Amino acid sequence: MNQPNSTERAEDNFAKSLDRLKEKSKEVKARIEQEKRRHDLPVDSKLGDP
Repeated sequence: MNQPNSTERAEDNFAKSLDRLKEKSKEVKARIEQEKRRHDLPVDSKLGDP
């Protein structure tokens, strides 16, 4: 078993996982921001009370 090779693969996998996590985090944050804007619309008084 080649120990340094194993360590390099583990570091590479970690780096790839971290990159994927950062990308997914950006996507989730963007969706949250979209939903917040969607609910921040002013209520039209012509429609009456919900």
